[in-house]
Amino acid sequence: MAALLRGVWLVLVSKRLWPYVFIPLLLAALLYAGIFFGGLYWLIPLLKDRIAGDGLIGTVVGWLGNLLWIAVCALFANLTFVGVIGLFSALFWDSLSAKVEEIVFGSVPRSSAGCGLLLWDAVARIGISAMLFVVGLVLSPFCGISIAVTTGLLCLLDFSSCAYLRRGISIGGQMNQVFRSRAAPGYIAASAFASTIPFLFVFLIPGMVAGGTILCRQQLETNR
Repeated sequence: MAALLRGVWLVLVSKRLWPYVFIPLLLAALLYAGIFFGGLYWLIPLLKDRIAGDGLIGTVVGWLGNLLWIAVCALFANLTFVGVIGLFSALFWDSLSAKVEEIVFGSVPRSSAGCGLLLWDAVARIGISAMLFVVGLVLSPFCGISIAVTTGLLCLLDFSSCAYLRRGISIGGQMNQVFRSRAAPGYIAASAFASTIPFLFVFLIPGMVAGGTILCRQQLETNR
């Protein structure tokens, strides 16, 4: 938890990091909005036409589909948001992560992540994010904290990914490394708690990226 709290504090007080925060947050918000409205105005109408067609039944199915889509996006907003932007963490957050590493540790490794590695990493994360989303969805009626815990797991994987990818370590190697960190359980718990505060959670994400970067560096140096 110390790494995450240190990251959040660093982003808050270090003006040198602020230029690396606003654009990624805006792009992530636009991407999430695109998914929300894409589902509302394209996916649901498409499914409605395939399932029920026009007429009264089609209208009812369309309205129910819209309500279900809104409910899913509201109930699982933070989990979905993390899953979506996590696929593009290497693009959105790498500059922030690198700057944090430079400020805290005084050096940044030269990136060894080529296009092939980034593509493989993104594809693998789609599968992992989808799996965790389904697990959180299935367990939510039986375990109220399942969505928060699932979101915390995704935060750990996604927001430490930039630091690992700069070292040529994709999702498989990252999982092998990051869960060996003694700071990982605290990071997951703090992220899970933050995910229960929808509005604030989005603005904590840059701090989580900073915290994930610090956690990665400390873990790798500890296990040399």
